[in-house]
Amino acid sequence: MIKISFDSKRFNANVDEMFRKWKKRNARAMKKGTKSAAGTAYLMVFQSLSGPYSLSALKRMGHPYSKLRYSSINVPGIEPHVVNVQSGDLRSSLKIKEGSSSEGGSSWSVGFDKSAPYYLPYIIEGTYKMHSRDVIGRTLNNPIAYKKMLQSFLTVYRRHI
Repeated sequence: MIKISFDSKRFNANVDEMFRKWKKRNARAMKKGTKSAAGTAYLMVFQSLSGPYSLSALKRMGHPYSKLRYSSINVPGIEPHVVNVQSGDLRSSLKIKEGSSSEGGSSWSVGFDKSAPYYLPYIIEGTYKMHSRDVIGRTLNNPIAYKKMLQSFLTVYRRHI
């Protein structure tokens, strides 16, 4: 006669150990996945801060960001929130930073650091003469950007789980 018995204490200990290992792998994969998604967000915002037009080219276009001339921004070939590179100071102040979440995991943020030029609020909020260009909000707050960040997260998460 073949007899099989299970020791519930030993079985529970094995399940607990497997769960602990999975939980640790999951936490590591989540951290790497969120970092990857934040990196994707950073690259998308960086690209939105890399508009191709110089000040002289914008002048020849008739100042397309002017509220006084146009009811909306209409620059050929680029999205309305894109900021054209002049000195590069704004673009160099864009940073990605790790923090911690309230649940004990890691969180990542993409934004401008303290070295951002004084004119950053004028670009983001606009002025009475210039249309606003919320470069971070308008770059990342759309379904295409969300899909890219999610895809980046899932690719890395699956690789590390």
